[in-house]
Amino acid sequence: AKANYPCTVHAGEICGAESVWDAINYLPVSRIGHGVRSVEDEHLLDELKNRNIALEICPGSNLALSIYPSWESHPIKLIMSKGISVSLNSDDPPFFNTSVGLEYQNSAKHFDFGIEELKSISLMAMKASFADPDIKSRLVDKILQF
Repeated sequence: AKANYPCTVHAGEICGAESVWDAINYLPVSRIGHGVRSVEDEHLLDELKNRNIALEICPGSNLALSIYPSWESHPIKLIMSKGISVSLNSDDPPFFNTSVGLEYQNSAKHFDFGIEELKSISLMAMKASFADPDIKSRLVDKILQF
């Protein structure tokens, strides 16, 4: 942060909502890796939305680690319904036997996300990315053209 690089941190997967509170209150982050257990605290969900802190959601990891017992119990739809920016991520692809593409496929299948929901997630991911502004703009335009 002191070198003007944007920051993110893992919180709210293994540890609960309190770890997300600690991350957003004590670290200069604009994104949280995981953050799914934020759903345990309604005030935290409001705070994430108000501060525009994006969550890097990794459903395959969450299920593999038994954070949630099934796709149906995963809170991504609840998180999105609160207006919180999310992206779909693979966390540790070799360990969890996944990829970003597979996370999108599984989200379409298990969360019943259509092309518009997946496109919306891709747009949120680009807007929350740490990419150069020109690259972000070009990628956002490509997503919008799809």
